[in-house]
Amino acid sequence: MRLRSIIHATLALAAGGAIMAHPGAARAQLAQPVEPLAGQTSGERFVVGDIRIEGLQRISEGTVYNYLPVNIGDEL
Repeated sequence: MRLRSIIHATLALAAGGAIMAHPGAARAQLAQPVEPLAGQTSGERFVVGDIRIEGLQRISEGTVYNYLPVNIGDEL
């Protein structure tokens, strides 16, 4: 299974959504749905400016960042 991200103006990912493809990883649900900004089309590219991890309990923030398919500064 390929990791997929949910894209917003600033890339906001929940820990579970980012690492669910990793066996044995803690699973969490998004606290709130993330939707693209009005006027942003699916073909429009942007640079990731911020990645926030929320709701961690059993896994370190660094571990989550290691499993993310994107980094700050990447163009999507």
